[in-house]
Amino acid sequence: MHIFGESYAGRYIPVFTEYLLHMNDQLEQSEDLRQRGFRHLPLRGIGIGNGLFDYALQAPSYYKMGCRSSYPPMFNARQCSTLKNTVNPQCISMLAQCYASNQEQSSEGMRQEGCVGIELERWRLTDACAAADSYCNGALNWTTPASTYDVRQGARIVPDDYVSLLRTNAFVEAVGASPTVMYQECSDSVFDLFASTTDEISRSAKSSLEYILSRQLPVLLYSGDADFICNWYGTVTVAKALEWQGKSRFANARINNWSWPAKNGTNVPAGQFLNADNLTFLRVYEAGHEVPFYQPEASLFMLMQFVTQRRLY
Repeated sequence: MHIFGESYAGRYIPVFTEYLLHMNDQLEQSEDLRQRGFRHLPLRGIGIGNGLFDYALQAPSYYKMGCRSSYPPMFNARQCSTLKNTVNPQCISMLAQCYASNQEQSSEGMRQEGCVGIELERWRLTDACAAADSYCNGALNWTTPASTYDVRQGARIVPDDYVSLLRTNAFVEAVGASPTVMYQECSDSVFDLFASTTDEISRSAKSSLEYILSRQLPVLLYSGDADFICNWYGTVTVAKALEWQGKSRFANARINNWSWPAKNGTNVPAGQFLNADNLTFLRVYEAGHEVPFYQPEASLFMLMQFVTQRRLY
């Protein structure tokens, strides 16, 4: 079993996976749970594309991606100066005040001995966090011809025509989904509830990722390098900040070129990756926020490599 997702999945996949690993441990120790029908999940790895993991670590990358990346700048010189010298420092300062008002950043509460049900975490909505959320996100809402999901001029909008397929009875039956639930690409009501708690900026998936890595589960963090909102610079920053047994090896890892094999036998350059132990980061060239839409062949090869070999090569 592999768990994949993108964008906000950077927040929830690490937390879900941490809990599933904990429950697998509980099952091994409890005949009662096994008798009650709980089943061990054969977890083999997780993959997260252009994820939002830790806002404070990722926010400074907006200047580099918007003003000094390999793509043309999103903002003019005045805006870039404001972003670097005013917005970034003020945002980080306000985030620090938010975190100071919310000391509970770890998800270890879900791993308490004997804990079976997911322990509810108190919402971290405070005035300091609401102010940081308003400032940090509002300051980036500049008028620009480029999309926050693809900084290239003439960026294409990712189509949603697949949604109708996922709602057909044949597909629902094939994947074993409940026929009473209609698939939604993004649920506004769910998003609004999360947004109302300032979850996006006031909580971090860092400790969950560290726990997963400590359990030797393979982790793939991949990023389309034309995405702005969850850009690859920020993902690398998060990856290098993780405290785990392979931290120094990842920090010193050599950058490797990555390609996928075309039918004519040639290798198509598609990105660069870093590997250390069970952590892999992949930068995918010329891809926006939803990597498989922009680079389908490369994405399929990435998935194949990771699922079969648990790392890229």
